[in-house]
Amino acid sequence: MKKYRIVFVTVLFLNLFSKTLYAQTALKDSAIFSILKNAQQTLTSKSNYRYGILYRYSNESKPLITIDSLSGYIASDKGSYHLKFGSTEMISNDRVSLSLFNDDHIIYLTKAVTDSVLNPSMPFDRLIEVFPNIEGSVVTTKKDSILKVYFPGNDLYKLISFYIDRKSHLISRVVYITKTETLVKSGMFDREGNNIYDEYAQVETIFTDFQEGVNTENEFNESNYLKKENNVYAGVGNYSGYKIIIGSPGL
Repeated sequence: MKKYRIVFVTVLFLNLFSKTLYAQTALKDSAIFSILKNAQQTLTSKSNYRYGILYRYSNESKPLITIDSLSGYIASDKGSYHLKFGSTEMISNDRVSLSLFNDDHIIYLTKAVTDSVLNPSMPFDRLIEVFPNIEGSVVTTKKDSILKVYFPGNDLYKLISFYIDRKSHLISRVVYITKTETLVKSGMFDREGNNIYDEYAQVETIFTDFQEGVNTENEFNESNYLKKENNVYAGVGNYSGYKIIIGSPGL
């Protein structure tokens, strides 16, 4: 089965994801507002940090049976980041942003991106514009504060659950239930066999092994991946021979 493209929308900078829900949920549940804001501020206060990411896809009816999975990590410091997820990487600093599609040997180069479609708050901003009457609740366990956000009145999205570790105050897990057709291409049901997929899917992103103070000094430098000579970009080292696509003028 092909890896789902939705995964990058799901995991990229979930520390910023909480911004989307503040204005909508604060009026309904101040606890959700407070917990999400604290989680975001906790992460943005860190420097030179890295954590692992595990993505799992399953049917809603059988959440313990994984159909697809990917793993990777995020490293970040002072607004720069390096995301590696499966065979795809994204690197951004205060000068440029790179998307590396290693299976296809392509580097997509743009000017620095700080808040765009790469930010998962963007698609959910649009989602909430369409479904503004979201509802929320908080469940507290010994380990986590679990924030549940519901989308009544629509059949595409059912639920998003944020698990906030009560000790670290960081998001440790995000689970959402969405209609399978939002994740797979038209016709995949027929091509990949009968009854593999439920009508609804569970997409789970788990964040592990948070480390602060790691050496990220050279991780965000674009010179690790490409160079410019005579106004022409070319890949370097392991990226020699990659096709460079320029996505912004003036680079």
